[in-house]
Amino acid sequence: MASKFETEYESAFERMLDLHGDDITYTPVGGSAVSITAIVSEQDADQTTELDARYFVREAEVVFARRQSEEITPARDDVVNWDGIDWPVISVPDRDAEVVTVLVRAVTSRDRSHERFKRVR
Repeated sequence: MASKFETEYESAFERMLDLHGDDITYTPVGGSAVSITAIVSEQDADQTTELDARYFVREAEVVFARRQSEEITPARDDVVNWDGIDWPVISVPDRDAEVVTVLVRAVTSRDRSHERFKRVR
């Protein structure tokens, strides 16, 4: 039986999802895609330069209620599709009976416009 705190917490989290949540698709490695509502907070945007191009990388934190999909057991390399972009899971820092948090990273663009990148084949 859930404690009063757990019941109130779940209720408050559900209201927060209703107000601030985004519809995402969560796909476990080797599993089927599941549509859920989550709070997505973009954390960081950066760029990295490799031999062939400059890549723009974004990171975000995704928080969702476990009750939305009991069959999801979050793991590295699962994929969150948010805003039309696939964001592979890079870490699962927090999961409990009610709420799951995963960190995701997406390479959102590749720039080969600089002369240096045009020479690399």
